[in-house]
Amino acid sequence: MEQRAGQVDAAATAFEAALRLDPDAYTTLDYVDLLIDARRPGDALRRLRQLPRTDAVVLRLAIAGTQAHSPQALADVAEMRERIALANQRPEARIYHGREQAMFALAVEHDAPAALQLARGDVTQQREPLDLLVFARAAHAEGSAAARAEVRNVVIEVGLVDRRINALL
Repeated sequence: MEQRAGQVDAAATAFEAALRLDPDAYTTLDYVDLLIDARRPGDALRRLRQLPRTDAVVLRLAIAGTQAHSPQALADVAEMRERIALANQRPEARIYHGREQAMFALAVEHDAPAALQLARGDVTQQREPLDLLVFARAAHAEGSAAARAEVRNVVIEVGLVDRRINALL
């Protein structure tokens, strides 16, 4: 809740407390997203190295590594590109894995139009706060008032309150 309220320090404290009580991959990934957004890629990388190399972990390794100019970043980016290419051999992959692909397109490849297309497809199936945040970031980066309005409508429809999204619209 603190993260959605834009209270980065309070959110970090809450994540650290939760992870001390019960360390799990989902909470760690959420915390890593906060660290990446706060431009703390070194801290994100330290957290990620404890996790198995799932698609979600490799994605964030690529993003945080790129931010940190890590020597391992090129390998992580290449691995994520390969994972995306393999996933896209299934016709539905761009819809059901659109969030991850949109995050990669936006944060690593700096391809806002592709990220917007992927995020738009993703929110037809997934409407978690992160899906909507990625959609908003892609619409903002692409610079389209129509896309931002589209995001705004979905956010209203879902009833999500998130200062990070509101700042982009």
